[in-house]
Amino acid sequence: EIARWQADVVALNEVYTGEKEEFNNQTEKLANGAGFSFFEFAQGYDFGWAQIGNSLLSKYPLTDIQKIPVLAPTEGERLPNETQWYEDRVILKGTVGAEKPFDILATHFGLNGQEQTRMMQALLKVLDNCTRPLVLLGDFNVRPHQEILKPLYERLQSTADVMGNTDNTFPSWDANRTLDYIFVSSEFKVLDYEVGKEIVSDHLPVKAVIEL
Repeated sequence: EIARWQADVVALNEVYTGEKEEFNNQTEKLANGAGFSFFEFAQGYDFGWAQIGNSLLSKYPLTDIQKIPVLAPTEGERLPNETQWYEDRVILKGTVGAEKPFDILATHFGLNGQEQTRMMQALLKVLDNCTRPLVLLGDFNVRPHQEILKPLYERLQSTADVMGNTDNTFPSWDANRTLDYIFVSSEFKVLDYEVGKEIVSDHLPVKAVIEL
């Protein structure tokens, strides 16, 4: 399914690695199966039996890789009204060595507000230190234009907004909200945006065609 989209670069969330064959090196297996020469995995949470995180697959070299951990609040730090699952997260950043290099970031926000605030704070530090054009992708677990996303809209373009696309992305079997985004810096021209309809995950895939 990834290969069918014919993308140059792909960001994935909730990718596993572990000792059991069904979890072991999923990033490499997906890259090989979909025809990508370059790939990176960044671990977020360690279940013990497997590790989960974000991945990048690319047809161009990936350099300057950074894996920035964003730890969940400890049990003593957690707010009593936030009872969703807590999970350590990670920001995976790299430089795509296309004809015109650009930075790419894969992120996955948590479910609790406190987690989301921590992720946004870490993400803004990374964004504000980027010196190249950049693309930011991932499952943000919040709806468009919620207050937590305001700093991103101030810095970047939502490819869906540019194209006027309001298709929902979650849940894949009956999508009634948007949680997944592709943001780009102002150097990019957004040519197209699409939400796929194929059910291969609990989220629908999103694709943007951009020009630097």
